[in-house]
Amino acid sequence: MLAGVVCVCVCRDLMRQILAGGKKSVNKWKHLIQTAVGATGALIVDIIPELERIIGPQPDLSMDLTPSDAENRFNHVFFKFVSVFGSPKHPLVLFIDNLQWADTASLKLLQVILTSTSINSLLVIGAYRDNEVDESHPLTDMINNVRSEQVPVTDLEIKPLTVKHTCELLRDSMRCSESEGLIFADLLHRKTHGNPFFMHQLLRTWHSDGLLTFDFKRSCWVWDINVLEHAVATDNVVELVLRQIRKLRPQAQNVLKYAAALGDTFSVEVLAAVLKKSVIVVAGELWDSVQAGLILPVETYRASVEGHELHYHDHCASFNFSTSYNDEEESTLYMNRFLHDRVQQAAYSLIPEEERPLLHLSIGRRLYAGYTQQEVEENAYSIANQVNMGKQLVTNIEERQRYAVLNQIAGKKARLASAHLAAVKYFDTAVFLLMGREIVTDEDVHSTDPTHLALETECWKDERHEQTMDILLEATIAHYLNIDYDQAEALCNLMLVHAKTELEKVLIHEKQMQFHIQMHHLQEALDIGLHSLKLLKVELVTEQPKLTDPQLLLLLPPLVDPVIMAALRILMGLCVPTYILRPDINTHVAFTMVTLGAKGSSPLCAFGYALFALLACATDIDEGHRAGQLAQQMLGQYKAPEFTAKISAMFFALVDVWKNHVRSSIIPLQLAAQVGMEAGDLEWAGYCMFYVTDAMFFSGDPLDQVRKQQDVYLRGLIARHQLLQSTYLNIWSRLCHRLNKPTTCPDRYMLELDKNDGIVEVTDEMVLSSIEKAHNGFEIFTYHLADGMFKFYSRDYTAAVTAFETAEGFRAGVVGLQTNAVHAFFYSLAVIAVIRTENLDHFSHAAYSLNVVQRNQERLRRWSKHCQSNYYHKYKLV
Repeated sequence: MLAGVVCVCVCRDLMRQILAGGKKSVNKWKHLIQTAVGATGALIVDIIPELERIIGPQPDLSMDLTPSDAENRFNHVFFKFVSVFGSPKHPLVLFIDNLQWADTASLKLLQVILTSTSINSLLVIGAYRDNEVDESHPLTDMINNVRSEQVPVTDLEIKPLTVKHTCELLRDSMRCSESEGLIFADLLHRKTHGNPFFMHQLLRTWHSDGLLTFDFKRSCWVWDINVLEHAVATDNVVELVLRQIRKLRPQAQNVLKYAAALGDTFSVEVLAAVLKKSVIVVAGELWDSVQAGLILPVETYRASVEGHELHYHDHCASFNFSTSYNDEEESTLYMNRFLHDRVQQAAYSLIPEEERPLLHLSIGRRLYAGYTQQEVEENAYSIANQVNMGKQLVTNIEERQRYAVLNQIAGKKARLASAHLAAVKYFDTAVFLLMGREIVTDEDVHSTDPTHLALETECWKDERHEQTMDILLEATIAHYLNIDYDQAEALCNLMLVHAKTELEKVLIHEKQMQFHIQMHHLQEALDIGLHSLKLLKVELVTEQPKLTDPQLLLLLPPLVDPVIMAALRILMGLCVPTYILRPDINTHVAFTMVTLGAKGSSPLCAFGYALFALLACATDIDEGHRAGQLAQQMLGQYKAPEFTAKISAMFFALVDVWKNHVRSSIIPLQLAAQVGMEAGDLEWAGYCMFYVTDAMFFSGDPLDQVRKQQDVYLRGLIARHQLLQSTYLNIWSRLCHRLNKPTTCPDRYMLELDKNDGIVEVTDEMVLSSIEKAHNGFEIFTYHLADGMFKFYSRDYTAAVTAFETAEGFRAGVVGLQTNAVHAFFYSLAVIAVIRTENLDHFSHAAYSLNVVQRNQERLRRWSKHCQSNYYHKYKLV
């Protein structure tokens, strides 16, 4: 398991504090940590290298564990490690800033820590910008999940300082009377609008200008309020900081602007390499900025440079040079950061705009040339960011290819961190470096621009073909995850023009199927999938295969045949389109996947067993459940998060509910939805989301809670243009709204966005017309089921029976789904209500006969034999 970046950084800072505490303190913590982690310390040392300097080298823990077992082992050891630092006598307080940018792994690990009962005396303070966090943000989910575990969570909204607060601050620091403080506070507040950082900088400016001085005789600060009132000032904090920077020596200003070009945090060593100077010289030139409070050391570092020892201390910025340093420990970089992002912005403004592209490109070139390949990959973001700001100046073909690969590396890292917009930018730049254009449209597929043609000729040469195809495919995935399906489709069309083999074409078709499914173009996805199977010369199996002993299947060697794996991916993509449009073919898809799965082990095979399990449950629940368990076990053999949502959706929502209480599926599906989003599996993460709310609703959760969760998921699905999933979830959301607060349920509502993210309003009638036009039996059944339930609760039993009868005609679209039981239950109740309240002589239709009830009761009786908690009460109530 890769621990979250944020949590790792916090723990590394803690280790550095311990190392700075002296030998006695280090030995104390060494004993405590070793006692806690025992022989498993290597798990923590792998992610927190500083720990090794405290507890020493750790024995190797290499062993063959499944991903879930490895994660559980890591969590267990990490909890014991963290628990060392928190006790009633020595509580631990962790402050984490900018949580809105935290990676999903960090949020997941933080949630597990906060909800763990084995970690005590811990206070976590997290800061985030609420204008960047909405209800669908992963941070919101994490906070809600922590709250649901009864962990105390306090919200504090940090607002600008008021005049009263400013007055109290000034009276404490300036030693002035209340009347003087109030006048001064009013002036300071008017000029800074209550921004604490702005206040601090303005006070420093007045002090450096001699307008605010300390009277040593009276031991207080003095000022002339009239002079301050008319002093040259600005309402822009950047201009204020810029004035301070211009008071520095020219050398200090020069090094500061280069530091600003590197980012908000930088190392002296990298800065020295960029300036082609020694570390000692650069550190000295930074000293003015440190003294002025513009630059802060991140932590204590030391290094032996040209025979001198340089100590750079946090909290007490000072340099100490000596020639006696001779330590065997590896020297490290001195890291620095700008006091505030506004300080960096001010320093950066010193660089003339026309010089910036070349400066950044030169920095990127020096960084790239100075790193090993491994270091390039580790620092891909920082190098690519520099190169990309000067990409227009890169003309050499080889260099363009090199930096295209660099952006590919950075883009992959961003995608894995769920930073999809950043990933798109990196991959768009990679495409630009390859082809001379950043945005690819269908018209560009046959571009006649000489520059484009020259670059394309190079990038599609045999020796570069595979690399170009990989970059374009990654760019396609990035645009898909960023909900830019048109751009993703255009990239696919471009690749199809240059694809050399059937396997390459099928790989591209697989992505096209995903776009079409997301846009609810199921027939197009179905046609592409069947065409791809023809390209692979794979025929659908029409006879049900015998499922081999699950234990033998789990022992099969990994599947490596590229054709079989490509076929399995296409079959997996055909699962939803065939289930909805062609149930007959869906059965053959499952048979074919099971047949091919007998040739080896793979997460793709696990998906086939899960699909087979879903369909088997319609006739043989025991066999279906066994196949579903096989799918879960096989997935557990692999670290394949991109399959978690797929297999979890089918097993927990569609298979396990025939054996276990539906409520037990909620947490696994919530986790699967989160993992699916992190892995970029938008489609199946969306299915997990609506199955979560289904389970909540069918379990009898309060409607307010169900609606709240539905709203959160629905907004996200709509924003991601996932029309198939949002349409289904909307059906149940509308029912809950009408049952809960019928007077506030609008006739027109938002269900999708147009290509420009403009709101598209629809009505229930429009939704029904749309799904009927798409021949979506799955959603047509659901629509009439929900409509019948509302009419039943409204005591319009005749209309309810009509709705349930209509739904009965589309049961082929919900084979194996639990909604079959919901339908059978309410259908029978509605028929009985009609029989009890109406004169049967007025009804001749067979739907009002007890035959309907008897048929439904037989279904409920059979299902209740396998899971009484879900179905027996329904059977007995009828």
